[in-house]
Amino acid sequence: MAHASTSPLERRLRRLERSNRLLTFAIAGLGGLALLAFARPPETADVVQARRFQVVDERGLVRLELMHDTAASALYIRDQEGVVRVGVAQFSTGAGGVALHGAKARGSAVLYLKDQGSLTFYDSAGAALWRAVGKR
Repeated sequence: MAHASTSPLERRLRRLERSNRLLTFAIAGLGGLALLAFARPPETADVVQARRFQVVDERGLVRLELMHDTAASALYIRDQEGVVRVGVAQFSTGAGGVALHGAKARGSAVLYLKDQGSLTFYDSAGAALWRAVGKR
C-alpha cells in the first residue's frame, strides 16, 4: 500500500520493478521447461569415433593427444608445461617409433623401426650420444 508521501513516479517505478521481476522469473521458468522438453538422457555408445582426441587439464592445456591423419597415427603425452614427453607414432611410410623426451624437450631416447630398428639417445642440444642399429 502506498504511503501519502510516495509520489506517483515512485509508485509507478515500484510497479515496473515488480513486473520486471515477474517477467524475468516467467522467462527463466519457460526456458527451463524448454530445456527439459528437448533434453534427452545420454546414450551409451559402443564406439566413439574421431580423427583426433584430446584430454585437457583444469587449465585447458592438452595433456594427452591421440590422432590419425593420412601421414600418421600418433599418441602424445604432455607434461604440465605442455611439452611432449612421450610420443608413439606409426607413419604411412611403414615406419614407426617411440620417443621419450626430457624436460623442456631436452634430451631424448628414440626407438625407431622401418626396415631395421634403431635406438638412439640424444643430449639436451639434440646431438646423438649413442646409437644402436639392428642388423637385417
